Amino acid sequence: MIDHTRILTGYDMEVLLGAGYFLTIFEGAYDAGDIPDQITIDTEGGYISVGKPISVTILPDGTQNAQDVSADIELVIPVQLVDWSNVTIGMGLTIETNEVKMEYRYLDETTRGLISFFGLITKQPDMLEKIETQLAENLNRSIPMDFTGNDVAEMKVQKVKEENGFQAAYGLYLNLNLKIAPQDQPPEDNFIPRGNLNLAKSFLPPNRTFVVGIAKTTFNRMANDMWHGFGEIRDNGSWHHPVKNEDKKVGEYRSVSITPRNGSLKVTVKSVYYINNWPDADITATFLFTPRLENGNLLYDIKLTEFDADTGLLGDFLSFLIGGLLGALIGAFFGPVGIAIGAAIGGVGGIATIEITEAVMEGKYDDRAGDEAKDADVASAFSAFPVRKRLFTDDRDPFFHRYYEVVSKFDEANINREGMSLAGHAVMEPVNEPVETMIVDKKRAASPESWNGLAALKYHLDSIGDVEMPIGEVLRRIPLKQIQCVRMKPRAVRRRETIVTDILFESQVDFHVHETVALQDIGGLVLTGFMLIHAKKTNPYYRAWADNRIDNNFESLPGF
Repeated sequence: MIDHTRILTGYDMEVLLGAGYFLTIFEGAYDAGDIPDQITIDTEGGYISVGKPISVTILPDGTQNAQDVSADIELVIPVQLVDWSNVTIGMGLTIETNEVKMEYRYLDETTRGLISFFGLITKQPDMLEKIETQLAENLNRSIPMDFTGNDVAEMKVQKVKEENGFQAAYGLYLNLNLKIAPQDQPPEDNFIPRGNLNLAKSFLPPNRTFVVGIAKTTFNRMANDMWHGFGEIRDNGSWHHPVKNEDKKVGEYRSVSITPRNGSLKVTVKSVYYINNWPDADITATFLFTPRLENGNLLYDIKLTEFDADTGLLGDFLSFLIGGLLGALIGAFFGPVGIAIGAAIGGVGGIATIEITEAVMEGKYDDRAGDEAKDADVASAFSAFPVRKRLFTDDRDPFFHRYYEVVSKFDEANINREGMSLAGHAVMEPVNEPVETMIVDKKRAASPESWNGLAALKYHLDSIGDVEMPIGEVLRRIPLKQIQCVRMKPRAVRRRETIVTDILFESQVDFHVHETVALQDIGGLVLTGFMLIHAKKTNPYYRAWADNRIDNNFESLPGF
């Protein structure tokens, strides 16, 4: 459970990134080859082996080594000179709104001495200088990483120290593009400054690598922003807050409140509905937003828990009003807050869902509320709760790019009267994307290594030309997305009597039909313009997609 009483700065949102979060980034850089596994130490090919980073420490401000060189973090990496040993590297780290800048600063004293001695006995007195130069060349970099979305007006960065069982961390202090003026006043024209970094404290527990905190004061600001979002300017310059059914004003919003409670956010919207020849109806609608976790993903349920009205003549107004309010609530939560939280902990991807479970009017369940809200497509307004950010690209294999994406996995979601928090750990996930290629030839053989009579396929890549790949390697790569499912356009066919036996493609390769079918079934290729049919009582065959033409039928292709 996160201690919400330590969310004190007054910024709309606080995001803390711990040492484990940055270790995940360095691990991804190593796996992608951005941090090399070897450092060359002489002109004859001698090298030092470098292992995967094993720890990161966030240093207090002002930390310096024995040479009075300052650093923000220390990174521990295994290195093999003669035997393997752990090397501590001091790094500068700067977080900006759209990138993280890293800079090599120093090596620990023990390692410096060991390298200097090793250089002397191998008659390379400048070995230390060369290694430090190479470390700087490989570690000095800017990693594109958007920490804020479009709805963030301001971001400040400050380290918070370790204390009282909470980790040292980098704090991102965000103010959102909220109109926070009180509801009895017009919305402000300019951003209202808020927040005091002098009050910043860590609330990141030891078993988490990131945490997002929202103090209870932010929810009042969100309620004011939602209220001002309902507002329109009259011709005389005054503001009003109409309830509209399409373009017709049918009522007036009176107030909006958002309060954290144990386990949920309570949202109350009060309005009045105009009724001809009848007293106006005062309406109170109360929603609960409840977070839940599912396999590390963050989901939200929305429940309408109260719908009080002082008249029974509401009819279809109930459905349309609830649908409209849900749309506004979703915008309020997952416009500024959703985008900002997601961006701050790692980019795009992932889905947050909405479940409309109950509607209550005068104590009676009304299916139309949920139906109308769903018909209005408000659930799709939840479309993205971003938790994924692509950081590194490994393009050492010419057939595919492997992208390394930092993904935020949620371990807890907490709401109480002091605020709200989301916490978890970061993981680095590789995603393979094949590059464009063509199959230009094949090799057949009757051997144990062949597959459906195929021994090898020859691919053409724009980057390196033609490459022959053993069929076993092709089969290994296909399910791993390490080679493209090649789009093949038939040019001609060969027949035995009325049966098509072979296909010639525009890339000049020809396959037996059974070879083509076998490759398509495993995702090695796909024919453009034709469907593969697996009939119950005949061999698989190809045919054109249904249309009113016969000239594009598979059987209409010329012979070869």
